[in-house]
Amino acid sequence: MAKRLQCFMSKKAFSLFEILLVLAIIGILGAVGYVIYPQSLLNLAQEQIMNHLNYTRFLALNFSKQITQNAFCQSDFCQEERERYQESFWRLQFADLKNIGWAYSVFSDSARSSKTKNFDDRPMDSFEVGRDSMSGKYLSVYTYNNTKFANGLREGDLSISKRYGVSKVQMYGGCGKQNGGRILFDDLGFVRCKKSGEKVSYPDGEVILELMDNFGASVRICISENGLVEKC
Repeated sequence: MAKRLQCFMSKKAFSLFEILLVLAIIGILGAVGYVIYPQSLLNLAQEQIMNHLNYTRFLALNFSKQITQNAFCQSDFCQEERERYQESFWRLQFADLKNIGWAYSVFSDSARSSKTKNFDDRPMDSFEVGRDSMSGKYLSVYTYNNTKFANGLREGDLSISKRYGVSKVQMYGGCGKQNGGRILFDDLGFVRCKKSGEKVSYPDGEVILELMDNFGASVRICISENGLVEKC
């Protein structure tokens, strides 16, 4: 009986070589995972931003500022809104925020200046902010009261530094080179360029967004002049 038990135990034991081999394989898989994991987070950020860019374009195509298109507009602001209509287009805008890092918002700006608005900075009325079609949440880290709707998203998906480890957002190509930047869509779905303090303009080629992390990895999103969004 003792001999049988000894024989059974000897068959179930692992050799030193087998143990070292398993440890080596675990080490290799751990090293690969350490490299791939940040890249997978960047890919998630890329997919999310692409979806929100397409949604921004959808809003631009379907929810134009009607007051600027009405030839019989009686508002005191009609003239100014017509002159600044292009500056009010729907956009996805990146910002590097204190204590938060990179984040973005989907909104259309006011077509007129006012003491109660921050033109070309952040939306100050709730109807100017895009809303998630499923949850109804405002797609902005900025809103008119900056607390009720925005703060939850400062810790959520729109805070791409905190959520996905994005350390830098760079835009270059057809709209010029800038950190962060903003992608505007006109009411025909075409891309427009906009820098703070400057007028809206047409791109002179494909617009490229690059997302980077602290590990040296990066992913890119390309937006054609006609508004097509794809990986590149």
